[in-house]
Amino acid sequence: MSLDPHTSADGVPEVSVLIRAHSRPQGLAAAIGSALGQTYGDLEVVVSDDSGELGPVAAGFDDRRVLYHRNLAPAGPAANLRHAAGRARGRLLAMLSDDDRWLPTFLETTVGHLQRDPALGVVFTDDLLELSGRRIHHRLPYAPGRHDRFLPQILDHSIPASASVMRRVVWEEGERSTPLRDEMVGDLTTWLRAASAGRSFYYVPEPLAITRVHRGQISWSEETLPARIVDTLDAFRFDDPVCEELRLARVSEFLFARAGVNLRRRDFAAARSDIARARGKAPRRPGIRALLAFAGLRGTAMRWGAAHPRVMGPALSLWRRIRPPVLP
Repeated sequence: MSLDPHTSADGVPEVSVLIRAHSRPQGLAAAIGSALGQTYGDLEVVVSDDSGELGPVAAGFDDRRVLYHRNLAPAGPAANLRHAAGRARGRLLAMLSDDDRWLPTFLETTVGHLQRDPALGVVFTDDLLELSGRRIHHRLPYAPGRHDRFLPQILDHSIPASASVMRRVVWEEGERSTPLRDEMVGDLTTWLRAASAGRSFYYVPEPLAITRVHRGQISWSEETLPARIVDTLDAFRFDDPVCEELRLARVSEFLFARAGVNLRRRDFAAARSDIARARGKAPRRPGIRALLAFAGLRGTAMRWGAAHPRVMGPALSLWRRIRPPVLP
């Protein structure tokens, strides 16, 4: 495996790192630095900037592998991902959020598996959750190695956005089958498309990425994410009855979450509508997950964990043991 960033015979980088940027200059600098600091160097870093203010950060690296584009108007994270992917030249694509980072061997490890096994579509690793400077290993509940049928796992648990590498063809096929719309979740859409198309996933049970967790991010996700997940899941239908039941259960769960958001906003009509729709979508009687989603306890727990990082690790270990199933 070549470590020289200029060794591709055709001048096309093997990997395009897709960074969706928005108003976080320090985070962006750290993300770009972690990409350029990889032990695998045949890459380009595509920065798609929704703020229009981060050009000096990209230019400060003085590295021709860093490609910066200023979007004329912000259209949200899904559109920004499309913009970045549309400018990428690499045969492999890797998403990296502008406040996340990679450890130095992330690409060497993931790209190595893709090069050794041409049948793989996506390779992903564990990540470290960074809360107030403290890092916690986020262990995923999967068997190590290759998974040829991975749709149930994506519907049940998914994978970290900044800890995966996919083949370009996985993205391109997905855009043809289920185009990523502005109101959808970019990474979840990508994994659902790949898994439903029968693409093989490979899991490396080693934390090679760092996902930063902070209060502002949690509040934003709690307010906007349920609606975007509902829109994402509504774009799919699965022939496999178990997967379709999981999809409907997830739609119901996040409709309950959106109902809770609307209730806390005192939009009672919208909350009632979401509850009615959640009950109608649920393939089984809603259980404890619906209650937790409606109450917004995940966001509350993450905010508390961000303020008390020392206890977050044991809390995550406990949650892995008692986590209610998606299908009660």
